[in-house]
Amino acid sequence: MGRRRRLLTTLQYDLIKTAFSGSGAVVTAVGDTNQAIMKWAGALPDIFKRLEADFGASPKRLQFNHRSNRAIVDLINSVATLFESHPVPTEAARTTDPVPDGAVEGWSFDTRDAEGRYLANFIKQELEPRRPEDFVILARQRIGDVEERLRPHFMSCGLRPAASQRGATGRWPRDSGSC
Repeated sequence: MGRRRRLLTTLQYDLIKTAFSGSGAVVTAVGDTNQAIMKWAGALPDIFKRLEADFGASPKRLQFNHRSNRAIVDLINSVATLFESHPVPTEAARTTDPVPDGAVEGWSFDTRDAEGRYLANFIKQELEPRRPEDFVILARQRIGDVEERLRPHFMSCGLRPAASQRGATGRWPRDSGSC
């Protein structure tokens, strides 16, 4: 396709299949089965199985991640088990890279209120000696809805998530008050 794709949607795959199926062309796909976590963005979680079935592809597993440190790779492997019944575990090639304590954390909550309370309390406690811009909350979509849902929890901890004050950096300014 001439450019690097981070995901392949149904429409894109159908185009490739229509253009190349039965043509004798060699179709090569390189990717990470753990990227199935991108299905929220339209990625096909079973893309490699489809390539095997439609093009007779033979998979070659790349076992090492050269980009991320051990903690990130461990998190990726853990998250992949939530989306795949038989994920291919990846090994960190950078095993000697230092990983600061608490550099990677993943949390799961029973309710949205529990999530909001925990995030607000966590950021409030971790602000010293950090700055508000040291924190980021990622949402896959509808960030405005997420912000509105978190607002009361952050306000109760003295953190004001007002869009007018947040600015382009996504800052959550400090205010007086406690959780």
